[in-house]
Amino acid sequence: MGKEGKEKKARGKKKYDFVYWKYDGGQIGSFLTEEYDPIMPSLDCKRTDFFKREMKPNKHNKILMEELAQSKKIKIRDCVQLKLPIDGTSYLSKGKKKTKLDIDECYKEFAKMFSPEKGPKAKVFIVKLLAVVLSSYFIKNALRQKDVLNMYPLLNASAALCAVIRNCGSDDAIYALRILCHSLMVSTTKKENGEFKIKAPTVLPVKGKQKLLNNAWIRPRKIETDFKWPAPYRDTAVMLDGRFFQKSDINNFLFINPWCTAVIYAKKFEHTRLCVELDGKNMLDQLKVDWNIDAVNKLIAEYIPFINNTFDKRSHANDSQDRSYADIWVEAGEYLANYMITKKGEEIGYTERFKQRILLSALLSFVDFISSSCNILPDDVQNLKRELLTALLPGCCPSKSEEEVQVIHFPAFDEILRELISPENMNHFYPITKKGQVHPTQQPDGTEIWGYVRKYRDEESNKKKINIAFFRDVLIKIVEEKYPQCGNFGEVLAVIRKRNPAYLHKTPNIKCRTAKGGEQRTILACRLILDELPISDEVKQAFRQMLPKNDK
Repeated sequence: MGKEGKEKKARGKKKYDFVYWKYDGGQIGSFLTEEYDPIMPSLDCKRTDFFKREMKPNKHNKILMEELAQSKKIKIRDCVQLKLPIDGTSYLSKGKKKTKLDIDECYKEFAKMFSPEKGPKAKVFIVKLLAVVLSSYFIKNALRQKDVLNMYPLLNASAALCAVIRNCGSDDAIYALRILCHSLMVSTTKKENGEFKIKAPTVLPVKGKQKLLNNAWIRPRKIETDFKWPAPYRDTAVMLDGRFFQKSDINNFLFINPWCTAVIYAKKFEHTRLCVELDGKNMLDQLKVDWNIDAVNKLIAEYIPFINNTFDKRSHANDSQDRSYADIWVEAGEYLANYMITKKGEEIGYTERFKQRILLSALLSFVDFISSSCNILPDDVQNLKRELLTALLPGCCPSKSEEEVQVIHFPAFDEILRELISPENMNHFYPITKKGQVHPTQQPDGTEIWGYVRKYRDEESNKKKINIAFFRDVLIKIVEEKYPQCGNFGEVLAVIRKRNPAYLHKTPNIKCRTAKGGEQRTILACRLILDELPISDEVKQAFRQMLPKNDK
């Protein structure tokens, strides 16, 4: 046998590693290489027959191309499965934790998106887009819940929602839509990983007229090639501008990424997903973008772990921090039932009911998140809930006249304070002497704690002063039990805050950490300045003596 024949025989005996990864839609990305040492451990690598059928050699490896051209059979030494970097919430585990002030500022920017001057049509569009995008972060987990899955209208398949905007108008309108999507869409793809190079933006195309694969791609780090595979997306939302992509490309994107919500601008586009139609005509081109995009995006990023934690909680909780998704789903059903009553016998299809209930649950969970994470009054939380739900489904909220209890006359708030902040009630207040101190909900003798007393440094005068803080829910309970005929005392507190009396702290609402039965929780308190309160000097001095003189 000549030299050429020996070389050919040697090449025929060469074995290759088959390296692959699997998309959520079931598609396989793969390549052949002489040897591959994975960073992640191999998974499910025994089904060699299956992979031979699905195998697509890496056409950009010239050595392999030459080998394959001279050999009819490809000998597989090993199959290596790579894990795609699309763990929905892992990206949030790194970096500096946001402070409460950061979140409050982010919420202020978010609120600008719904300012009155933007008009009712803009509010409806933004609320529906918000609900669709929020649903992307949890719908996969939601469909693991039996009660949710039983209502899902499609057989033999499930996927995230799809929103279609068929008519925006001018280029200014498309620009406004892109800004909205940049604000609300958070990438859940783990960019920093040892296995892949990845580019996965949430608004496509990034710029100009480009192919989808040039905008969103993935490539193993351990091979040298210019070839790109489609980027994976999961538990997030992506905007696709249909002016630049072929319909087949968009459909392929949807098939590969079933758990990615797609917001598509396209005049003519057919698909198999549950769809929400959005109308941006004569509105988006006039929308004033006056909010901080990054701040809103940070707020949404903090929502993602909040909503996913609700699937680990037990149901039947009343507090917004402790509610499970099952509780939220039940409440969404109640609002949907209210909406259906307003339709007066008009038929609402099964598919439409499921879509609206998912969107309602998205908004309700977001309101829970805002309530537990931001410094916002409970009355303002209720107003936000009403505003969002009414924009999504007009008529789903009971009228205010049905909700409100007529407020007969409470005593003046100053009088209530004099009655409660008194020497005989001092044991109901807990002295805080250390920063970050957790206080109990009752004294050792069983006396209920109403609030705390602590020193603080006034920013304007740079002098030490003393706060008396009432736990808001406890204060409302005490007053309403004493004056049951007077209705909702929470409304009175909202009015007091607007009047801003001298004894009200500059930041009147503060979150406090309490401990009960070995468990810690956060509750809202109303801060008052001791020296400014309408109480006697003797009472003020008595409360001052609760704290040591060297307290910092």
